[in-house]
Amino acid sequence: MTTDTGERITVCREDPTGRRELSEHAIVTAVYSEPSSGGVVVPTGLVFVRFRESIKAESKRQALERAGYRLVQLLAYAPNAAWVEAASGDIAEALRNIGRLEELDAVENVEPQLLSKRASK
Repeated sequence: MTTDTGERITVCREDPTGRRELSEHAIVTAVYSEPSSGGVVVPTGLVFVRFRESIKAESKRQALERAGYRLVQLLAYAPNAAWVEAASGDIAEALRNIGRLEELDAVENVEPQLLSKRASK
């Protein structure tokens, strides 16, 4: 599997450390089964947060930081939304603490980014 930035992702159904050497830059994370297709989805650690339309995501930077996240990308086409990640950069922590984002004032939507194999129609 390859991300839109060209980063390669390898999905192993067992502990990959017992099978081969990992590069020092490798990140090992859980994958999840996609019930409808039987495929897998891989969390990236990024979380999409959308605030009420009148609220700019940039104005919520400190609240996001208090919740344990940092702004990664503000969206010019949607100033009330942003991509965030756990302040530690840890994927599991980003997923585990999504409830903190949902509890922030003026939040309307929170969704983790999950990658899956491209499907042709």
